[in-house]
Parts: sequence; structure tokens; C-alpha cells
Amino acid sequence: MVVGLLHDQATFGAGLGYLLLYNVIFALPLVIILLIASDKALLEKVEVWKKRSTRAVRLWSGSAMVALGLAIFSL
Repeated sequence: MVVGLLHDQATFGAGLGYLLLYNVIFALPLVIILLIASDKALLEKVEVWKKRSTRAVRLWSGSAMVALGLAIFSL
């Protein structure tokens, strides 16, 4: 969709700039997440943290969901 929009409304230079900006905003974070997820040492630390604080995470995430539900319901 982005490439089609650029084809219809931009010159080559502007289109190339927009395409690079699109890749920085959309694709670069995905690549960064992939690199982080492929680090074994970091994954082991996250697993230890997860086992240690599962109860607290469930409490906070449940509280956030209830608050979000109340906010949506009130609007």
C-alpha cells in the first residue's frame, strides 16, 4: 500500500525517502526484537525473572485489564 501511494503521489527522490522512513519506523523495530529474542543469555534471565515474579505480574496485568475495562465501559 505504501509503495502504491508513493507511486501515485511522489517523485523518485521523495518516494525513496518515504520508503526509507517507512522501513525505519516499521521494519527496524522488528529486526531489533528479533535480535533481542535470539540472545540466549537474555532469554535465560527473563525466564528466571518470570519464575520469580509470576504472581506480581498476574496481579498488575489483571488490575490493568480491569482498569481498562472500566475506562472503556465508562466512555
